[in-house]
This record gives sequence, structure tokens and C-alpha cells, in this order.
Amino acid sequence: MPQPSIPAAPGSLIYRLARRLEGYSIGMVPEFIGVAEGLRASLAFAAMVLTAVASGEPKLLWAAFAAFWVCLCDPGGRDRTRFRAMGAFVAAGTLAAFLGAASAGLGPIYACLTLIPIIFLPALGGTFGPAGAQSGTLICVVGGVAVGFPSSPIASLHLAGAFLIGGIWALVFSFWIWRLRSQSPARRAIASVFARLSEMNAAMAARLGQQEILGAAEPEYRRALRAAIERARSTILGVGNGQTQFMAELGTADRIFAAMIALDHMLSEPLAPTEEAPLREQLARIGALLSEAQMQAMTRHPNPDRLVWEAEDLRRAAERGGAQSQAVVSAVAEAFLRLAEHLRGEPPETQAPQSDRTPRPSWRNIPDPILRHALRLTVAVVATYLICVTLEMQYFYWATMATIVVLQPALSTTWPRMLERVLGSIAGGLLAAGLLALGPGQLTLLAVIIPTSALTIAFKRVNYTIFTIGVSALFVLVTELLMPDHGIALSRALDNILGSAIAFVVGATLWPGRAEPYFRDILARAVQANMDYAAASVGSTGLPEPVDRLRRQAGLESTHAETVRQRKMMEGRRSADQLDKAARVLGALRVLAGAVTGHALLAPEPDPEKARALEETAKSFAQAIRHDVGAALPPLPPQTTETDLRKALELLHSQLDEYLTR
Repeated sequence: MPQPSIPAAPGSLIYRLARRLEGYSIGMVPEFIGVAEGLRASLAFAAMVLTAVASGEPKLLWAAFAAFWVCLCDPGGRDRTRFRAMGAFVAAGTLAAFLGAASAGLGPIYACLTLIPIIFLPALGGTFGPAGAQSGTLICVVGGVAVGFPSSPIASLHLAGAFLIGGIWALVFSFWIWRLRSQSPARRAIASVFARLSEMNAAMAARLGQQEILGAAEPEYRRALRAAIERARSTILGVGNGQTQFMAELGTADRIFAAMIALDHMLSEPLAPTEEAPLREQLARIGALLSEAQMQAMTRHPNPDRLVWEAEDLRRAAERGGAQSQAVVSAVAEAFLRLAEHLRGEPPETQAPQSDRTPRPSWRNIPDPILRHALRLTVAVVATYLICVTLEMQYFYWATMATIVVLQPALSTTWPRMLERVLGSIAGGLLAAGLLALGPGQLTLLAVIIPTSALTIAFKRVNYTIFTIGVSALFVLVTELLMPDHGIALSRALDNILGSAIAFVVGATLWPGRAEPYFRDILARAVQANMDYAAASVGSTGLPEPVDRLRRQAGLESTHAETVRQRKMMEGRRSADQLDKAARVLGALRVLAGAVTGHALLAPEPDPEKARALEETAKSFAQAIRHDVGAALPPLPPQTTETDLRKALELLHSQLDEYLTR
């Protein structure tokens, strides 16, 4: 059989930039492009726009944007969860629209007093999870925009009525006219994990024989993959039918990730000349398997026979490598064979992980960070409103909207959001101005608005900058269509810059919510989780389910620590030298994770005594990181042989010792 070719390494500037952006709170997740969602939203939105144009009533603009916002509010997942979130938005948004417009009609003082509850209360929606946070933010947007339309009480009722009509229409269209399959996002998320594994495999193949950590071992790779796995897990938990099978497929992908980490660790060590050629063939076969798995995960009726054939070929190819590579590559082959079983619909051997049973959230138990953020957001929006009224800005509701969506609980996520919002608003304004220059007629505008709204919704979870470009262009085009005026595009760009700047200033001065201040505790948890994984591996054979759970937990803790460290660097912390030392500790943890997985896949005899010693050492290390600044680390437990795992533990010990030395 001819050997497959190795896929090209993803070394392009765009690829590397996307991976690094994920470490700076600027996400780029193409697996969440929702073409069907975009088309559905565009039709619901276009129907309201056409109604407003045909009736000649500009206030029906509120019906159009209510339909758009309802589609934007859709959290995905089970219909019950979706209807609850979207219905709550329609009801609360109608009330916010009336109160905002009516209070602004009475004067700025009344508007400020009304903004306090219609911003503060919805901002507490994060108490009820991501869906509640999303609905709450959009309710705040409705209130912040409504104060830009001061009206009499009767006119405010008309405005709120238009919002209610548009919202109900969007609900009817989404749940009864055009229903989408809830499993599609889960399939795309799982396929994305295999795509990123393929990228990691290509990077390893590209540096084969170099014995230096250049590509797949970069922390951005592992963070991106771990984040993709956890995004897929969250998406699957929102699916009704098929959740067990999807979780089993994702669990298999996670095990392949573990084996590839061990394989990546192998490549950081010199290879014997006789090992390189077999390993090159094995990586090529793994790449072909990953591409096939990605394709099979996307289809509703998978045919995994080809996976079985290629996995059997990989297992035979593994026998031509060294002992360690044979164990690791054989584990990859076994994982693909298990994946083929899941794709056939065969039940998994163990019950798929279920969501954690946590206490039901309640208004009586609002977390402090959410409460502080709601107070800070209220102050920021009121300040934006007063500044805009004082400056007599015509479209100032775009500034209040920008303040609401830019201000985040942590300063480290606020400034990237501000940057994305400003750049997206400027680009969207320029795009709208260019489109208007082509022809200002109603038919031309309608022909442009429909695809623009579709693309905007389709990219809402992919990248915030792209989404902002679409929203900015859409708002300008619809405003020009129903309420034509000069300089709309420029006004939106300037208003967004002002609102974003106010959000950043308030975020930096009022309860800045910097990335978790207790970094030492986060680092201690990461070290202990990885050493607990090492201890469990030494005390058992292979990767049984309990050890595999510890492996996943170690990956989550390491990813969390790396992300927080990155955020602390972005916040301009003065302890840069200490954070650099922490980076080396985290690098040692990545080496340890690879060594532990490789050790487990070799399936040596368990050593309970050494496992207990490692557990005690893990506790001592964590205690030293948390409290004993400047204290000497306890020594590693004695070991007679110089194994790869021992070397990784010694590297971690030396880096921790340096970190604790001031």
C-alpha cells in the first residue's frame, strides 16, 4: 500500500496569529459559523424591514431590530432553554424599550434614574449562566438605545409595541416556521477538535528530526486544543438527543489528544536514525485518520469503515517503531477504532460524562463578581448618556450600546473587546459608506441588507471584530433606509469610539476586576493537578477512567494558569520577572504531562508506594507555592532508575525552586 503524504504544516502567518489571538482573549473559532442560523435570521429581519418600508413608519425600525436581537439572543441547544432565554428577552426588552423612551421624553434626569434599574437588573443575568448573561446584555442594549428615542408615554407605547411585534415574529419564525437541527453545532464542534488535532500533527511532522520545541509544543497549540475540546463539551451538553454518543466521540478525541501530547514529548528528545522513517510514516497515517474523522464527524450518517481500515494499518505500522513510539501510536490506533464504534452508534463502554450537578442559581445568591460588574456597568452607561447629552450628539445611543458590550468583568478582557469594537465599527462604517456610494435607492439597500444580516448572525460566535463589522454596516444601512440623514456612518464610528473609551476608563478605575489576583494559588492548583496525574499513573497500569479524569483536570488547570498569567502580563503587572519564572514552571508542566502520558501508555507495573510518595510531594509543592515564599522545596521521592518521567519531575522541581527564590 502506498504511504500517504504528510499534510502541510500550518505555519502561515494567519494560522499562527489565530492561535495567539486565543491567548489574548480575542477568539477566532470558525467551527461556529452558522450558515443556516444566518439565513433564518436574515429572513426574519428582512420581513420586518420590508414591513417598515411598505408602511412608511420609521418606528417599525424597532420591530426589525427586535427580530434581529432575538435571533442574536438564541443560545442554541435544547428548545426549552432557547425559548426561555429568547422569550425572557422579548418580555423584558419590551418593558425596557418603553421605560427608556418614556423617561428620556421627560428629561435627562428621569432618563438617568430609569437607566439604573434597566441596566443593573439585566446585568445580573450572568447568575443564570451564559444564556442568562447573553439575554441580560441584550436587554441592557435595548434600554441603552431606547433613551436615544425620547418620546411621550403614548409614543413610547407604540415603540414598545413595535418591539414586541418584531420579537414575537422572530420567536414564531424560529420555533414554528424554520426549525434548525440542534445537533449541527455539536457535530461542527467535534469536527473542529479533529481539525486542530490535524494541525498539531502536521506541525509535529514538519519538525520531525529537529529535536526542538518549535510548533506543536507551543503553549498556544495546547491551549487552543483544550479550549476547543471544552467548547465542544459545553455545546454537547446543550444538545438533547444524541448527547451520549457525542460525548463518547469527544472523549475519544480527548484521548487522541493525550496520546499526541506524549508523541510530541517524544519528538523533543533525539531519535535514533532507525526510528525517524517509521515515525514519519506513522504521523502521515495519523494525519489521514484525523482528516477522515473530521469528515465523518460532520455527516449525519457516518460510514466509519475507512477509519477502521486506516486504523488497522496504523496499528501494523506502529510495530515498526521503537518501544515508546509503538505504545503511543498503538494507543492512537485503538482510539480511532473506538471512535469508529461510536460513529456506528454502538453504545460506549462507560456512561458518558454528565454535567455537574450544581445548585440551581437564584436571585438570592448572586456572585460578587457579577454584582460588581452590574454596578460598574450601570455607572458607565449613565456616564456615557450624560456625556452624550451634554455634547448634544445626535445618535448617541450607539455610544451607550458600545459601552454596554465593551465593558467586561475583567480589565484584561475589556481592552481587547474595546479594540475589536473600535476597529469593527470603523471598518463597518467604511463598508456601509462604500455600499451607499454604489446607489442609495431602496431596492439597492434592501438587496444589501439581507445578506449583511445573514453574515452577521452567521459569524456571531466566530470572531467579535467580524461580527462588529457586520452589525455596524447593518445599523447604518437600515438607518439610512428608514431614517435617511447625512453622516450616519461617521457618527456611528465616532459614537462607538466614545462609548468604548468610556467603558475602558470605567473598567480600569472602578473595581477593575483584574485577572485573578491569587495567581500563586492558581499555579499551585496546576502543579498539584499534574503531579496527582503523575502519581495516579505510577500507581496504575495504562489510562483507566479515573486516571484519564485526572489527566483532563491537569490539562484544564494548566490551561487556566497559562491564560491567567497571560492576562496578568497584559494588565501591565510590575512582577514581570516572576511571571517569566512562572512561564518556565508552566513549560515544565507541559513536559511533565507528555512524560506521564507516555509512561502510562507503556503500561508498566504499578508502584503504589511511589505513587503515595508523589501525592505527598504534590501537596508539599502546592503548599510551598501558596505560602512559603523563599522556602526550599522538599526533595523528590527517591527512584532507582533515570526514567523519562523522573527527568520531567526534576525539571519541574528546578523551575519551581527558581520561581520560589526571590
